[in-house]
Parts: sequence; C-alpha cells; structure tokens
Amino acid sequence: MVQNSHSYFYPVLDCVVGNLTSWPTRYEAARDFDELFAVLWKYPNMSDEDVLWRCVARKLAERYSVDVEDDLISELEHLKTIHAVQRLR
Repeated sequence: MVQNSHSYFYPVLDCVVGNLTSWPTRYEAARDFDELFAVLWKYPNMSDEDVLWRCVARKLAERYSVDVEDDLISELEHLKTIHAVQRLR
C-alpha cells in the first residue's frame, strides 16, 4: 500500500512544484495579454486625449494584422460614441 501511494504522490508533487516554478511566467503572460487586449474592453472609459490607448490599439492591429484591420482606432472611437449615446437614452 505504501509503495502504491508513492507512485501517486510524487507525480502530483512534481506537478505542483512545476506549476509553482512556472507561475511567474504564467503571470507575465496574463499581464502581457491584459496589456495588449485590454483596450478592447476599456476603451469606453478612456479619454479622447489619451494617447496610450491609441498606441496599444495600434500595437494590437500591427501584431495581429491578419485578423485586425488598421482602422481599429477609428472603430473603437465609433463604438465609444455609440455606447455614449446609448447611455443617454
């Protein structure tokens, strides 16, 4: 019985240790993902003068140029206007 528990315990322990050591990498990947794609859900709260969100949107369009068109910034501005009008109703 003891030998059988070792055959399960050590692989599980190896998995836990492996996940703990890869945590910073996962955190950094999640942070990078959030920094790149956050413009898609944070644009309504960003001001028109804020240059940062335009840079991030441009970076997103460049990185995924096959799927995202260059006019992403104008599309987000248009959506922002639509949402602002909808909130007034």
